[in-house]
This record gives sequence, C-alpha cells and structure tokens, in this order.
Amino acid sequence: MRTISTLLLLLLVSSCGLPFGQDFVKKSGKRQFSTTDPAFNIYIQRFEQDAAKEYGIESYSIGDIPINFGDPENAEYAGVCHDRSGLKEVIIRKSWWDQASDESRETMIFHELGHCSLGRGHNDKEIPIELGNNKSTTFKISIMNREIPEGGIYVSYKTGYHDELFHQNESTLYNQLKAMESKF
Repeated sequence: MRTISTLLLLLLVSSCGLPFGQDFVKKSGKRQFSTTDPAFNIYIQRFEQDAAKEYGIESYSIGDIPINFGDPENAEYAGVCHDRSGLKEVIIRKSWWDQASDESRETMIFHELGHCSLGRGHNDKEIPIELGNNKSTTFKISIMNREIPEGGIYVSYKTGYHDELFHQNESTLYNQLKAMESKF
C-alpha cells in the first residue's frame, strides 16, 4: 500500500514556467507588481528562515522580489520567475494555488525563489529507486527540477532537498533515497 501511495504522489507534480535551458523568463517592460500578496508571506518567511539556517547566518532576505497571483502565460505552468531587466518577480497561477496543499505551495515558492533569489537554474536529474518485486520509480534529485517534487515527497526528504537547494549538494538526498530503497 505504501508503495502505491508513493507512486501516486510522484505523479502529482507541478511545472515551473521556464523554457528548457533558461534560468529566468526574460521580459521587457516593468514588473506587474511592486508588492507581495499577503497569501505568500508565510512561505517567504519560511524560505528566509531556512536559508539563514542553511547558510549559518543570522538572517536572510529575498530582497525586492514580489510574489503574486497572475498568469504564467503557458497553461502548463503553475509558477514562473520573471526577470524584467534585473527586477525579478514571481507569478503563481491562482487556480493551482487554490487546490494545492500547504506542502506543495511551499515547494513551489521555494523553487521559484531558488530561481529569483538564489540564481539557481533547473536541475532535472532523477535517481532510480528499486521498490522490490521488479518495480522501480524515479525521484527528482532537486526541488529545482522543472517539475517540482510533490509536497509530501518534499516534506519526507526536506533535509536533502534543502541541502541541494541551498548548497547544490545532491549527496544528502541521494543517501536518503538509497536508504529508503534498502527497506524494500
């Protein structure tokens, strides 16, 4: 039963709105927003607290990066980081947000702030995991995957996902997943 649940969770992913090979969607003109919608404040606070902890500093700020609901332009994308001549902003599709769990929302905001605040590009690497009985699956090795990990998977392996997000170190998550594999 646990195996089936894990496989179903892996299928529930969301996409970031960046074309292959791009770290940001370059846009001309002014940003759409100058302030952040309050719905995102708790996720920004979590990101800043986790970043400060990961970097061993007293505080971290995302700076002037507003996050708001809007149209990522491509119907397949739930979120996007726009770079408008050096002024960045995150746009999240409201219909996706309204049906997303708290964990999936956090995953999406951390992913988009990975682009906008940390300057991270996509990391689409996956690791195969043997589930026993000749069954296998793959796990995304990074929260910066073009299709972000489902919220429950992110929470289960948060230490590894954060190590990769903030330090670009894949080994923690790799070891966590291989330890899970050995239980099958």
